[in-house]
Amino acid sequence: MQKHHRYYAKVILIFFLPFFLNGCANSEPEGIEITPKEKTLVVGERLSFQASAISENNEKIPGVAFKWTIDGQKGIIDENGLFIARMPGNVTVTAALGNITGQAHINIIPMENIGIEGQTDKEEGSAGTTTPLNMKVLSPEKDEIRMENKAYAKHTEGIHIFTHKKHAIEYPLKYPDIYDKGCGECHHDEDNNPLTDIEYGDPVKNCIECHKIPGYIKNKDAKEKGLTTDAQKREYHANAIHDNCQGCHKAYNNKMGLKFKDKGYAPTQSKCKICHPK
Repeated sequence: MQKHHRYYAKVILIFFLPFFLNGCANSEPEGIEITPKEKTLVVGERLSFQASAISENNEKIPGVAFKWTIDGQKGIIDENGLFIARMPGNVTVTAALGNITGQAHINIIPMENIGIEGQTDKEEGSAGTTTPLNMKVLSPEKDEIRMENKAYAKHTEGIHIFTHKKHAIEYPLKYPDIYDKGCGECHHDEDNNPLTDIEYGDPVKNCIECHKIPGYIKNKDAKEKGLTTDAQKREYHANAIHDNCQGCHKAYNNKMGLKFKDKGYAPTQSKCKICHPK
């Protein structure tokens, strides 16, 4: 009789053991927790989020990959949960695993300080760690940078007021197919290749550090000096800046099908007074 009991016990154990093991090894998540759940950021700051899948026993399930998304276009988030604040406003961050989601909320505020300086930490921190800003502006409310350089003894044209945030953040978000190089649209290396490893607020060189000759050289004067290439002409500071700005403006006009007299036409060399008012 005891032999029969032992036999039936073994059969039951062998039959049900795979189900028990399978259930233990593949706990189904009941929810997702995101850290941090709420945070206030300044435009340009970055924040590293972390997510955990939680089982019905309120335990974390390891080795789970999430899909990260945000609502709207006030920031961007990558596949690892690294968020970059782009514009002021409220953002909801979502980590998804199938039909199960977890959410966090961000309040993005404008830059409040003028002339913030310091080295930006490029490394991703732990969850909730932000990286500092390094950005000089004249007015955080108006987003103005006065393009006046002390290398010039005298400016012959009106000083241009450059809107950095609008060009660095708002335009690329609105026209991503035109401006897809990030900060590299304007900032480049010595070979004129876009700098792809910098982000909004990072320290950069002033144009005059590489394009060392103050002023603008016209084609006729350049020919007399034997300067036949664009690279040679861009040794002149104003030529380099004009090529930089007008290259993007021409790309925008071509993409939007805008002609010289059309509304919304981005200024080129033929519309000097728009950028250089008296």
